[in-house]
This record gives sequence, C-alpha cells and structure tokens, in this order.
Amino acid sequence: MKSVPLVALATLLLSCELSAQLPVGLKNTQAPPARPPSPEAALKLVTVPEGFRVSLFAGEPDVAQPIAIEYDDCGRLWVAESFSYIEWKRKGQDRISIFTDRDNDGRFDERKTFWAKANHLSGIQIGYGGVWVCDAPQLLFIPDANRDDVPDGPPQVVLDGWAENAEHNFFNGLKWGPDGWLYGRHGIKKPSRVGKPGTPDDERVELSCSIWRYHPIRKEFEVVADGTINPWGLDWNADGQPFITTSVVDHLWHLVPGARFTRWENRREGHPNPYTYELMQPSSDHRHWLGGEKERRQLGHDEQGGGHSHCGLMIYQAKQWPQQYRGRAFFNNVHGHRVNMDHLKRKGSGYVATHGEDFLRGNSAWFRGVSIIQSPDGGAMLAEWTDLGECHDRDGIHRTSGRLFKIDHRDSTSVLNFDLQKRDDGELVAMLWHDNVWWSRHALRILQERIAAGRKLPEKEIQRIISRAPRSVVAVQALASTRPKLLRGVFDHAEDEAIRAQVIHLLAHRGPPDTGLPTWLSQEVAGESSGLVQIHMASALQRVEPDDRWGLAEALLQLPKTDRNLALMIWYGFEPLLAKEPTRALKLAVRSKIPLIRQFTARRIADARAGR
Repeated sequence: MKSVPLVALATLLLSCELSAQLPVGLKNTQAPPARPPSPEAALKLVTVPEGFRVSLFAGEPDVAQPIAIEYDDCGRLWVAESFSYIEWKRKGQDRISIFTDRDNDGRFDERKTFWAKANHLSGIQIGYGGVWVCDAPQLLFIPDANRDDVPDGPPQVVLDGWAENAEHNFFNGLKWGPDGWLYGRHGIKKPSRVGKPGTPDDERVELSCSIWRYHPIRKEFEVVADGTINPWGLDWNADGQPFITTSVVDHLWHLVPGARFTRWENRREGHPNPYTYELMQPSSDHRHWLGGEKERRQLGHDEQGGGHSHCGLMIYQAKQWPQQYRGRAFFNNVHGHRVNMDHLKRKGSGYVATHGEDFLRGNSAWFRGVSIIQSPDGGAMLAEWTDLGECHDRDGIHRTSGRLFKIDHRDSTSVLNFDLQKRDDGELVAMLWHDNVWWSRHALRILQERIAAGRKLPEKEIQRIISRAPRSVVAVQALASTRPKLLRGVFDHAEDEAIRAQVIHLLAHRGPPDTGLPTWLSQEVAGESSGLVQIHMASALQRVEPDDRWGLAEALLQLPKTDRNLALMIWYGFEPLLAKEPTRALKLAVRSKIPLIRQFTARRIADARAGR
C-alpha cells in the first residue's frame, strides 16, 4: 500500500472536519415543500449600508439550525445546533460545534464537534472550566478544564425542572453578566419549577416570562425580573446597564433587577403577586409592526420594521464601525427578515429606544436571524435559522439548513491566533479599557475566574483599577471582585451617574448585602438627583430583608420627582411592609411625596380588609 505523506494526511483529516455530517434521519418537514436559496445565493441577497460587507462564514451542511452562538477566549465561534426544535422528542442529536477562522477572511477554516448528545439545545456559554448548556429540562455544565475541546466527563446537571413542550417559549440564551452571574431567559407559555437536582417541589423557584441568573461560585439561582412574553435577547451598554429584546407586546426593555414588566395582554395579565397593581413599561417608544396579519399587508408595515418577533441583541461598542452605529441596539426581526436598529438615549430613571433605520436585510422569505454578537475584530456574527413561516413553526421545519454571516466594515482590523487565558494578570487588567468591549468583557470574566479560584492580583494592578474606578464602569465591576469594601468610596467621588448606579447594583447583588447597606443608601437618597441611580436604590430595597427596609423605604418615599417606572419599583419594595406592620407602613405612605404610593397603599389596605 502506498504511504500517505503527513501533509496530505492532515489535509484529508481537515477535509473530513469541513464535510460535516448532519444527524442520521434528520428530515425537512417544511410545508409546502420547498428549498431555500443556497448559502451562496442567500449571501448575494443580503444588503447592508455602504461601507459594510457581509461574508458567508458557514452554511449547510457544515452548520444547520444555529440557535445560539458565542466566541471563546481564543476567538473561535461556538455554535449550538438545535435539530430538535419544537418537537420535544428526546433523540440526543443536538450538537455543539466549534468553528475557527485562522486567516480572518470571514470564512471558517476548521470545524470540530464538541458534544453531540443534547436533547433540546437552546443556549451555550463558555467559562469557569467548561461549557454551560441550556438543554431542557436541565441546565448543564460540561467540564473541559484542560481546554482540549473534549469533555472531561459526562455533563453535570446544575439545575433541573425547566419546562418542556413549551413550543418556542422554552428557556434559552446564556450570557455572562459583568457582575459575575450567568444570565438566561424564559418564555411565557409554560412555567418552569427550577432547583438543584433533588430539590423538593415546594422549595423550587417558579418562573415563566422572565430573566433569570445563576452564580457559578455561590451556586445560587434566582429570577432577576419578570414579564414581557418571550425574551430572546440580552446585552449590556457602556453604562453597564442590561437590556432585553422580546416579542408582541413591545421589543426592548431596560432590565433592572426586581422589575415587573408588562405581559402579553391575552395571557396571565398580572404578576403572581396580586398587589403589584401595575406593571412597568418598555424602553422602546415604537413598534416594528402595525398589528395583526391583515395590518401587516398594509402600506407602512415594512417601514415600521417588518414584524413583532425579535431575536438576539447586540449593543455595538467598538471603534471599527462608524460613530453613528456605536452604542446602537441591533437585533433580528424574524418576520421582517432583517436586523432592526434602535437608538438608546438616557431618559428619567431609564432609557428611551427610538426607531432607527434597518441595518441589514435578508431580502428572502427564508431569512430568519436568531442571534447577533460582537466579534473580536470589531465586526459582528449573525446566526440565521433559514426557514419559512412563523417562529411557532406549525408549518414544519427545514432542519437541514442554516447559515452564519460575518458582518464587517471596511475599517475592520485582523485579529489572529490568540488565547486570552494565557495572558498574565497585568495584560488582562490593561485590557479592561480596550476600545472593543469584546476584549474588555472576556478580560473581566477571566480575572473573576482567577480571583474565584483563590488567585490574588498583584497590588500594582489593583491600584490601577482603584485609580480608574471613579471614572470607569468596568473598573467598578473589576473592583467588586478585588476590593469590594472600596465601592462606597467610589460612589462618593463619582460624578458620572452610570458609576454610581453600578456601585449600588454591585453592592446589592454580589452576594448577601452587608447589614450596613440599607442605612448607607437611606442617607444617600436625599442627595441623589439621577433617576438611574434612584431606580437602582429602589431595586436594592427588594434585596434587603423586610425588617431592614424601613429607613431606605422612608427615604425613597420622599423623592420629590419620579417617573412611572421608578415609582413602581419603589412600590414593589415597599408593599411587603404593609403586610408586616400595616400601621407603621401607612404612616410612611401618608407622608410620601409620590401619589402612586398613596393610591396603591389605600387600595392595598382595602383589598386586605376585603380578604382579596
């Protein structure tokens, strides 16, 4: 037998990786039976603003049904492929694949399969020695401590009880928050009862439409905020404030812990707490649709944005794209076959999202964007599902298709062959202020991982963080992991409201709040004029035990000016005190300068007396 040269053998092995095989028995059920345009033909249909370019990073058969994407610390793209979507049969065929673009030409050069035994894959995230996976009814952790792209052992069940048979409303999406929590999302159709394996039913956390989070070190799970319908996008802006995208009611919301957002008016109208009385409103001041199916055919629907279903969220933060795109919110409009763009502006206790021009159009009925994330080189990656019809997929699914599109600007720069895990502490600290937030976020998470593992940062690096903290949101986030006792001092010296709001969030959410937090906050309320800071003070009220809320509640009730969302956040934290000590709480409410508090207090007392 003729010997094969090593170079030829390597090429042969690589070609095997490039020729990905879809799971055996995978069938297209799309009705009417039709074929989408080829990946190359679909690329030619895509349009973007002048100066931008789109390349086909990967398409079928190398990738299909890409439901979630994420870059690792080497700049490789991890893709969750969900062949099981909507059917809920436990076939164990969903997979996680790794794509590498070694020459940064916008097309992958190597493909690996990391794991191919998931049942209902809907989210992935990398960090803390492995891969975190949404695989209903479980949240899994697949260890890979040596980072050789081979699981070190079987998946570990972190949480279970996630709802199945929830159609397109199941739990999904994983994102590392700058506060060190792992965030995820959940839809409205079928509630979940979540807990660690073996947790009794009466001790589990029930949730439906909401944002939730899990702490990888403290092993804690909680609901962050409740409401909307089916959130399917999450990102943070330069102020360190999170936002979510969702469908039907409205599309973009400023996420404040403890918020209770408007739900779909046709389902479970109120919050589980009957004394909520009113739910908070979105940040978006517009909709991307005109109404029902009839209205969608009318003139103007296209100009509105094309549809009511939104997936993914990227708040662009890098210098490679022109100024008019920086800080903008980009998200997929499923029915509109495009990427919408909103402008985020500070207003009152939150933000207002105004309508911008659509950023990208697929110009094909098959184009269905699912996820969009920022890239290490300052561009973006878009995962496209490739299917017809509604996201409910009651007309069947074209399972053997899917595309990944890389979006760049002519000013984009090449970033090749790096591994942030090999950078020393000093390099990572310097990277916190990188002009591309992708690098900053990864550096922050790796530093958090090292500190959680018992590593002590060099004192000179800690001093660099301390010196910048009064002027830098990311420095405050790093300080929370290194010298959290200094955060109050940063608050006192920070002129930027974003810094002060971040300090309060981190003090209230990095762990059980210290006993002095409510007293300190109650002293700061009167001198604070920023609505953004005030709403985080109100959010912190819910993190404090009821016995310790009185002073802070009294201070918040004396705020002379509040918008509706801030007043509601104060009410959510104050209302439990009416059940604890009605007379004392009533006296505070009577003296409140917020009309809503007085009105809702009277209603709450009347309901209690009537047994409601």
